[in-house]
Order: sequence, then structure tokens, then C-alpha cells
Amino acid sequence: MEQRNRELLLAEAERDQKRKLEEYAVALERSNKDLEEFAYICAHDMKSPVSSLRGLLDMMQQKEAVKEQHKRVFDMARRSVEQMQKTITTLNDILAFKKTFTQQREEVRFDEVLEAVKDILLPAIRESGAGIRADFSRCPSIEFSRVQLQSVLQNLVANSIKYSKEGEAPAIEMATRVEEGYVVLEVRDQGIGMDLDLYGNKLFQLFNRFHTNKEGSGVGLYLVRSIVEYYKGKIVVDSEVDKGTIFKLYFSHAHVQ
Repeated sequence: MEQRNRELLLAEAERDQKRKLEEYAVALERSNKDLEEFAYICAHDMKSPVSSLRGLLDMMQQKEAVKEQHKRVFDMARRSVEQMQKTITTLNDILAFKKTFTQQREEVRFDEVLEAVKDILLPAIRESGAGIRADFSRCPSIEFSRVQLQSVLQNLVANSIKYSKEGEAPAIEMATRVEEGYVVLEVRDQGIGMDLDLYGNKLFQLFNRFHTNKEGSGVGLYLVRSIVEYYKGKIVVDSEVDKGTIFKLYFSHAHVQ
């Protein structure tokens, strides 16, 4: 009888814990939606007044309305407004992109998506002399959103080109495979790399940049992570300064073709 009572108490505790976890998950999802809606409203409502302010500053500059002794302060204000405008535009772009997460999946071939990415990045590829080698033979395609897979490849290839070594043509290699139920996309380069001990925990955060001498918005890897995690996947990064970086993207719940 005592053993039976212990089992009943344990079962009741497990049910109570499961109920609390489910309630927490619902509350967390609702909180995330509220935060996303708040971010959308802020980004949308700030866009117009900031654009107006930028226009007024441009008008002052064109009409030479700024006295010589005030030009330094005026230029600082103008640069601040330009940066704010870029940030707001980027936030709107991110929020708009996240709406594509509801798109229906389709059979998507990696090689076709890569060719589309090459067309988009053609100027950067030609200018840098980048070479891209791909082997998708072990997993040619998956059921996924074409828009999102293209965004993943485009951001990773663009990053490899941007952070290549000075004076060296970027060498980018990518391959796919199936591993323990995941579709794995691996992208590696021989670029300048990064110190993961210093930056690893900030790598996928929004607006973070680790090489200030390179142009960028600090958004690409954030989008990559958002896409992978939306599909219950994960990302593993291996990087070493002056030796390059390897991104391993594990796509979960993606039907293998």
C-alpha cells in the first residue's frame, strides 16, 4: 500500500510539473508575440519622423544654412540620424522577413538555391575572386522554404567573402549530409576567422560586429540563427583567428529527399 501511494504521489507530481511547463510555454509564446508586435510598432512609427529629420538636415546642408563654426556638430548630428535610419530600416526588414516563416514548405534543391545566391552576389564574387565548391550529393534537397534557405546560403557566402584575408581570394566549401535525423549543411572558409572565447556567446546577436574595419549591419548571422531555430535546429561554429570558420547547420524536422 505504501509503495502504491508513493507511485501515485510521483505520478501526480509529474502531471503537475507537465502542466506548469505547458502553461509556461504558452505564456512565453504570448510574451514573444507581444514583444514582436511592440518592435514592429516602434520600428514602423519611428520611420516617418526620422526620415523627415534626415530631410530637414539635407535641406539645411543644401542651402548652406549651417555656420562654419557649427559644421562639426551638424555633421555629428547628421551621421547619428543616418545611423538611426539604417537601424530602423533594418528592423523593418527583419520583421517583414520573419513573416515568411509561415510560408509553405516545398522540395528545394541546394544546388539550385546556390546558383540563385551566386547570381545575387555576382559583383562581390567577381571583385573578390571568390571560389565556391559545393558537394550536395549526400543530401541533394529537403522540404523547406526556398526563401529562407536562400537567405541562409546568401548570408553565409556573403560573410565568407567579407571576412576573407587581405590579398587572398576567398575559398568557400559547402556540403550536405544526413546525420542522426538532421539535414546538415556545412559551410567553411579560410578567412580571418574569430576568437570564439571572446565573441562566441555574442556571435548571433542582433547588430553585433567583431571586425570594425569591415562594413556590415550585424544582422546576417542573426537571421541565419532565427531560421535554423524556427525549424527546431541548431548551429555549431568552429573558428580560429587567421585560419577560417566552419558553420554546421543542423536542420531538424526537414523531410529528406
